Amino acid sequence: MASRRVAASSVDWLTMASRVPETQKQMFNAFKGKSDGYLRSIGPYIFPQTVETETFIKESEGRIAKLQAELAEWQKMIPYDQMTMEEMVEAFPDKSVNVANPTLWPHTPEDQPGYVAKEGAEE
Repeated sequence: MASRRVAASSVDWLTMASRVPETQKQMFNAFKGKSDGYLRSIGPYIFPQTVETETFIKESEGRIAKLQAELAEWQKMIPYDQMTMEEMVEAFPDKSVNVANPTLWPHTPEDQPGYVAKEGAEE
């Protein structure tokens, strides 16, 4: 992919040289020399990137399929602002309020009254 971009953006040096005035030929040749040196220095790095890009694209297609399946589940769901409390509990059991066992903010086990730390747990 990167090699195609370099090939598509390559300069036609013969056409450019024919348009350069005689008074600026020396500067043109210096510029062309710098450009050729730069292309030689980055040449080895162009081809490995195409393999990495293809691998990334294949991995991304898998992630996209997984996320599209998740999106389909979200689109099937009733909008949050239209849910009843029962529907909220069914859809998000971990996010809903447990009326039988109320908790205090910040609703983590460590911050609740009567919490006993497990022995051997790192603090």
